[in-house]
Amino acid sequence: MEEYAFEDLMTISSIDTEVAAQILSFPWVVDDISQYEMGAISNIRVIMEEHPDLAKEALGFRWVQDDVSEAESSALLSIRELARNDPELAWQIVREPFMESPFLQRDEYALTALFHWSNPRNEDSSNLMAQIVGQPWFKDGLDGHDAALLHAIAHSGVAGGGDDFRQAIIETPYVASKSVDLPFSGVVGLAVVRHTPFPPDDHTLATLEESVR
Repeated sequence: MEEYAFEDLMTISSIDTEVAAQILSFPWVVDDISQYEMGAISNIRVIMEEHPDLAKEALGFRWVQDDVSEAESSALLSIRELARNDPELAWQIVREPFMESPFLQRDEYALTALFHWSNPRNEDSSNLMAQIVGQPWFKDGLDGHDAALLHAIAHSGVAGGGDDFRQAIIETPYVASKSVDLPFSGVVGLAVVRHTPFPPDDHTLATLEESVR
C-alpha cells in the first residue's frame, strides 16, 4: 500500500515539491499508511494535476493533516470529482464553514450529494443543483445545519417523503443540530430537518440524543 502512496507522492513532487514535502510531514505518513490515507494521497494527486491551488487549499484542513478516516478520504474524493464537474463551485465549497474541524460524517454526506448533483451528464441532478445554489441559505455560507440539510435533500425520496417533501425542505428548511462526544465513536453530529417551524415544545433533538447515547 505504501508503494502506491509513494508513487503518487512522486507525481505530486514533480508538480510541486513543497506540497509533497508538506504531505510527508503529516504524522499519519510516518506510521503505516492505511487504505484511506492511500486514497487521500491519490485524490490529492489527481486534484494537483488539474487544480494545484485547490489541492493546497484542501491540504490546509486540520482533519487532513492529523489523520484520515474513511469519511475524510471520501470527502477528498468528492472534492476531486466536484472540481472536475464545476471548479468554481468546488472552490466555494472548500471555503465554507462546514468544512472546518471537526469534520463529521454528515459533512462527508453533504459533499457526496454536491458532487453527484454537479454532474453535467445528469440533467435531473443538474436542475436540482441549479435550484439549490439559488437558495438564500446556500448563498449565505454553508454551516453544519446546511450540511445536514443537503444530506436530507439527497435522501428525502429514500425516506418516503417524495418530491413534494424535497421541494418543501429546499424552499423552507428548518434545521436543529448539535454535536455530541461519545465514548467510543468520538464526535457525532445529530440533526433534525423539517419543512415547517419547530413547535415551542419540540423535544425531537433531545430525544434523538438520548437514544444515541
